[in-house]
Amino acid sequence: MPEIVMMFVNTPEREPRDAAFAGASEDEEMAIRSKKFEEFVHEPMGDKPITAVSGINEELGAKLAANGFDKAYILLGQFLLLKKQCAAFQNWLKLSYGASSRQAEQCALCLLEWCYAFL
Repeated sequence: MPEIVMMFVNTPEREPRDAAFAGASEDEEMAIRSKKFEEFVHEPMGDKPITAVSGINEELGAKLAANGFDKAYILLGQFLLLKKQCAAFQNWLKLSYGASSRQAEQCALCLLEWCYAFL
């Protein structure tokens, strides 16, 4: 019988959930935590369209879909490739697809919260 070897990878400690909203006023946090945001982060992702992610409207969603990012899980893959670094993901979204700062922030925080809930 083959021997099973378990390996543990050193991973940086993750930030507390509320760190995503550090420095935000209650009004700013409430604006980010829209109904769309709350619905997304409290459900499994499944096969949701890209526009189900908070911060992604029809226009931005069409730009993303035209480049292969037609599903939320594909966008999550990009977020994970960038090691859940919100700033790097926001820059990528703004520079590559013309997202506004607000859209990029909402999207990154939405994906980060989803990761905290499901990964």
